[in-house]
Amino acid sequence: MTVSLIRLEQLHKTDNPDDALSGAQVAGIEASAVDHQDFLTGVLSQFKRIIHGPDSGNWHDNIETAFGGDASLKALFERATLEAKYVLALRENLNDITVAAAAKATGTITCVSKAELVDGEKFVIDDGTRVVTFWIDQTGGYTPIGGYDATNVRVNVFGCTDADSVVDVVVIAINGATIDITASEGTSPIVNLLHDSNGPYNYDITETVTDSDFAVSGMTGGGGGNVAVLTGSVKPDKDIAIAISELGAVTAKLAGRIGTNSLTEIVGSNALRPKNIVFVFNGDTGDPITSSGYRVYGLLQVGSGATDGNAFGNTGSADQGQISFVRANATYDDLEACPAADIAAQKIIYAFGWRESLKDMPEEFFRGDIESADPQAGVIVSLDSAYDGGYYMVVDGTDVDIRLANTKSWVFRLGTGNPIMTITRLDSGGDGDEVQLDVDTFDVNNVNDADFLGGSKFDTGGTTINVGVTAGHVDATGLDVEATAGDLTLQASADINFATSRETTIQLDDATTGKISTLFSQSFASVAAAIKYAGEHGGVDMTLKVTVLGTGYAQGDNIPAAVQNITANPIDMNTIGAVTQLVFLNGRLLQGGNGTTKNDCYVGTTAADGDLKVDFAKGVKSGDVIISAVLKQ
Repeated sequence: MTVSLIRLEQLHKTDNPDDALSGAQVAGIEASAVDHQDFLTGVLSQFKRIIHGPDSGNWHDNIETAFGGDASLKALFERATLEAKYVLALRENLNDITVAAAAKATGTITCVSKAELVDGEKFVIDDGTRVVTFWIDQTGGYTPIGGYDATNVRVNVFGCTDADSVVDVVVIAINGATIDITASEGTSPIVNLLHDSNGPYNYDITETVTDSDFAVSGMTGGGGGNVAVLTGSVKPDKDIAIAISELGAVTAKLAGRIGTNSLTEIVGSNALRPKNIVFVFNGDTGDPITSSGYRVYGLLQVGSGATDGNAFGNTGSADQGQISFVRANATYDDLEACPAADIAAQKIIYAFGWRESLKDMPEEFFRGDIESADPQAGVIVSLDSAYDGGYYMVVDGTDVDIRLANTKSWVFRLGTGNPIMTITRLDSGGDGDEVQLDVDTFDVNNVNDADFLGGSKFDTGGTTINVGVTAGHVDATGLDVEATAGDLTLQASADINFATSRETTIQLDDATTGKISTLFSQSFASVAAAIKYAGEHGGVDMTLKVTVLGTGYAQGDNIPAAVQNITANPIDMNTIGAVTQLVFLNGRLLQGGNGTTKNDCYVGTTAADGDLKVDFAKGVKSGDVIISAVLKQ
């Protein structure tokens, strides 16, 4: 038999091919014996489903049109892989958070008498780190199952009687336990509790005492100052994402509970950008918040009991979160805790890191609404980095509008040292034109006059000296003018007047006698020296006593030893011939009296000691000078 082999030179198109078979129909063809027509129909159906999916179309449609211009299946698979990549974005929570001030949590325990207590009753205190159960031992022999230890403490009230004695025992038991809470006696029969540290350690005290008068309250009122515990609407609206394989709010897990500031982080691109960083803004203005010139950020964290992938919880939940406020350190190479004083009581909003697959990101993700790190440089874009790069600002014909947030400061420093100058806005609710300049040394080397239109105030931290605040005046509540070297010259085109509230104006020279310094062609250091010289060289020998008062004396008060012996040297000018002692107050001669007729001054308690009294309504003041001159016969 002869067999002829015929080579297939041409395939003719199939008649009426069906390319709309479902996957199940194609599988059915593959499971049974079919002819080539059925097999080809199945292949065409599958190919159509690859390029069109559930959409209508034909297997022979233009592939570029079917794939939107990309005819490569490899490119299609690469695009699907890219869309599955995880990326980090910032997601805002615009609900205001008022950061709690640094404060210690407090609580109370209201005690009852021993008779109202029963063995095995208890109260439980949680300090945020440990939970301690305090067991009532009313009979003196009670022991709980498992016995007493660091977390099960005995409260032995066997020897007590009334509630006050129970208070004493409770205070001793709590203070002797390993717990960060201190007890003290309050108003009977209350025990006051105070946490040992600032922080939001506001955990409920529980009790099982049957007597209704026994009560517990707290702990409440605690705040960390530089940490915000998240609850309610201020929680992130994404699930907890601790592991890098989880989607949601990127969060670091603490070793313990939430409540205190921690630097626990998920390592990021550099030390200043951990993945769980939080961007913090002023809740009123939207401006960044600063601390000693450094931007304040946060770290998003959960306690050690949190579960990856769960939603953030509220108070008491193991999944509750917190923001620890941080800033760059002095060398700008790591983060450090932000001082509580710089963030406590401020109202903030924040944006947190959110891990998501690229295909599920919202379309505005790449719009750049939230400031972030420069992806090229790996550092914060700032004026400093811009200037270091050789850039500068040019302003042509337009005012430079630089805005400072209410009550915030600009701090200027050299390198990483202490601030050399701080400018702080004072009028947070005003026109914005009142600022405070803090600088250790302010040396103005000006060529032209310094013009202070409204005058100036000096030493406002002590005794304020006003210069020109009232036009033409230099005034203060107390003012010393001193030339520490050389002369002090007071010069005027008219008179120089010296006036106090106790004396009228005194002229120190006149046309007849001239200046004091030129009397008798001599030079005198004081008025007293001039008077002494005049007495000694005018033919009358006399003795002088000068008393500078160290305190003031009211009208009629005794001024001890103000003058010389009044018994031996009378001052009573009512008996003219008997007067041998003259009394001067601040350079003015006083009219001496005898006590009955007091005149300006009169004898004090002990005349022989030179005690003196004055009859002025205002008396005499500290610093006044009394000079007595006794004529020697």
